[in-house]
Amino acid sequence: MSNPKHFSDLSDNSSDTSSEDLDTTTSCEPAKEQHSFNKKRIALIGGVTVALLAGIYGAGAWVFSGRFYPKTTLQAQDVSLKAAHDVSSHIDSNLDTFAITIDGNGISKHLSAQDLDIKLDTAAFVAQALSEQNIWAWPLELFKTHKLSAQYKASFNKDKLHAALTEDVATINKDATQPQDASPQFDKNQQKFIVAKEIYGTALDEDALNKFVEEKIIALQSTIKLGEESLKLPAITSDNADLKAQVEKANSYMIGNTKLTFNGTEARILSNEDIAQWVLFSGTTDASLDTNAITTWTKDDLSKQLDTAGTTRTYTRPDGVQVSVTGGTYGWIIDGTALAEKIVAQIEAKSTNDIEIPAKQSAQAWTAAGGQDWSNSYIDVSLGEQYARYYVDGTLTWESYLVSGNTSTRHGTPTGVYAVNTYKGTNQTLIGFDEDHDGKPDYKSHVNYWIPFVGNVVAFHDAPWRAKFGGSIYQYNGSHGCINLPADKAAELYNLVPVGTVVVVHQ
Repeated sequence: MSNPKHFSDLSDNSSDTSSEDLDTTTSCEPAKEQHSFNKKRIALIGGVTVALLAGIYGAGAWVFSGRFYPKTTLQAQDVSLKAAHDVSSHIDSNLDTFAITIDGNGISKHLSAQDLDIKLDTAAFVAQALSEQNIWAWPLELFKTHKLSAQYKASFNKDKLHAALTEDVATINKDATQPQDASPQFDKNQQKFIVAKEIYGTALDEDALNKFVEEKIIALQSTIKLGEESLKLPAITSDNADLKAQVEKANSYMIGNTKLTFNGTEARILSNEDIAQWVLFSGTTDASLDTNAITTWTKDDLSKQLDTAGTTRTYTRPDGVQVSVTGGTYGWIIDGTALAEKIVAQIEAKSTNDIEIPAKQSAQAWTAAGGQDWSNSYIDVSLGEQYARYYVDGTLTWESYLVSGNTSTRHGTPTGVYAVNTYKGTNQTLIGFDEDHDGKPDYKSHVNYWIPFVGNVVAFHDAPWRAKFGGSIYQYNGSHGCINLPADKAAELYNLVPVGTVVVVHQ
């Protein structure tokens, strides 16, 4: 029977195995050395690569420090990949044949570079353009489009330019339209003030013209078009804040249509157009009411429109006869001063109430200009018929033949519209003038009835010394201007007509 294996045997076997393992570990040392070598080789290759790329990068930056990138324009010229000195030489060659054309506002001028001694430091200009390139970003910039912003800065002889233009400027300005400032203007359609836009005209501003052209020459622009920048400019333009405020204040006076009345009857409409004439503008900062202008208007223009005393008036007599009469003292006469004060107060109060026109002298009625401004109770005297009629409310109440002033001696009875005045009386002695210069009155006559209508000089009165009335007596044996009546007719009229009765004397 064989002996069994003990734990120690397993141990021996285990020891043998460990010994083999130790031999194996000792044999791996050459592999570690190989790994270290590989790392060094990779590092060396990487370093060489970086150095090479750095060299290429630096070389690129150096190249584009003196050469333009692809797809590059300078002053609208393609300079892609061109060297700085080539671009500079090209500009110099073009400058030799460079010329400018100045055109517009009446000027047409062609000048060469030699005419104006135009010069340009092209090297400095190209260097400025190159400085816009980011040479350190060239790997990226190669694929981009570049438009360089460098501007020409040429030099030239300004005196020669001014001399070339000054004669043209003088010729044009001789007959040119001068500029006009923006200003307040009344717009009839809108019935208010607006800012009227400035007008430039055609006159040239020589200093502005020269400055504008100089800037274009410095930038080497060959075609120079002249516009508003070379014209004489208005001093005040429509966007002026003070001017706008001034117009706003002027419009505060625009109260709209206001009635001017006589006895409550409309005589005239006061409009914004009327008021606009009285707005006084001071520079571009203030607007005010010109009270003197308002007074002048009421006493002059408006008086001419509304006063009826002495004007020609046309009416139809109750018997159907149409009559025109001019002259006389009866009729409306407005009080211009008092009316002006009313108008000013109304405008300042911004009121549109009716304004009753104060009158120095009033009439019995108000009608349109040239119409009958008296009632239908009046005395109508027809010199041509030598006949007088007295109407009361349009009804014929009294009538008579008469003898008027002697036309052969220039004592004709004055025509016009008058009124019986307060000199009316009885038992009067008429004393004539001393026209024959004998130191005595030409006549003395007693009358019973005196009905005056022109001062205390011309009147209706009885004429007991006459046997006949009417016809053509007045042409050779008329009165000294009065209206002679038969005694009974004079008495009737005296008792019928009160003071103030209108008397219309016409041919």
